Amino acid sequence: MSDKEDCNSCSVVTQNKEYIEAIELYYNERLNSQLKDKFSRCADCKEKKQFIDKQGQLIYSCGSKSGKCGVQMTIDLAKYCYYPEMKKDATRILNSLMDLSQFKDLFLQKEIDKQSATKQKNEKVLKKCKEPFSKQNNIKERENRIKKTHRDRIQGKKDQNILLSKIREEEDDDKKHTLMKEYIQINQRLKEEYEELITSNKPLNQFLVVEEGKVTKHESTYKEMKKKEKKEEKKEKKEKKEKKEKKEEKKEKKDKKEVEEEPEPAPAPEEPKFKKGDQVEWQEKGKQTTGTIDKIVTKDGKEIAEITTSDGKDITKALSHIKIL
Repeated sequence: MSDKEDCNSCSVVTQNKEYIEAIELYYNERLNSQLKDKFSRCADCKEKKQFIDKQGQLIYSCGSKSGKCGVQMTIDLAKYCYYPEMKKDATRILNSLMDLSQFKDLFLQKEIDKQSATKQKNEKVLKKCKEPFSKQNNIKERENRIKKTHRDRIQGKKDQNILLSKIREEEDDDKKHTLMKEYIQINQRLKEEYEELITSNKPLNQFLVVEEGKVTKHESTYKEMKKKEKKEEKKEKKEKKEKKEKKEEKKEKKDKKEVEEEPEPAPAPEEPKFKKGDQVEWQEKGKQTTGTIDKIVTKDGKEIAEITTSDGKDITKALSHIKIL
């Protein structure tokens, strides 16, 4: 709505909690009723819920024409004024008006008075709507932030120019490096400040409230349905939780049983330990041969036994090829 007559009573966007909650309820209930059949009727009502959109009005009904299952609430929608269009129209009219009072010999006093009233009306509209528009969009704060960022940017560029001159004149490499570092730091700071400015620059809310929205509650049957829905939802969550816990408990018991039933692995046989003086035997060309260990040495990472055979010969054998008698 952009009619300037309506804009005479413009104000900031509504903060009416009851109105906002009613709008949310209306559209949430309408969506739920379309998704699941159990949400399509109010508690103890035969007819399906109705969500009626009229010009400037929303009606939530439990389906009947009257009574407990009739209209639950009526929402009279807020009316808005589009500020840029209103400002453009009012400014155009003011700029195009010729001052008829300068030509009293050509125009009637009635015409002069009419023009004066039109001028005053448009000036009043512009002045009246500028304040709420500025307030809801924090225009003053935005301007101050932009001006500060601009001042800091100019000062930063001045500091960089001074540093640049020093860098060109400086011969000491360490001092020049320090100056260059300061130059880069200023550049980084200016970049961050500019990015913060862009991020904080949220889109303007161009609409002003002409007439506040209003909620009229007729019945409360829908509330009973909401209680029922919440109760069912709570029950459903509880059942899911219990089902999950039982499943986990069953799995835990199964895993525990499997662990208990799993046989322990048999211990690996211990390797025989050889020492000097042990009587040992081995196979030599298919013949069982015996002897006595004189000494155990390590060669190329392998343990070797020096043995005197039963017939008096001195030989060597890897420990892995002999057995203790």
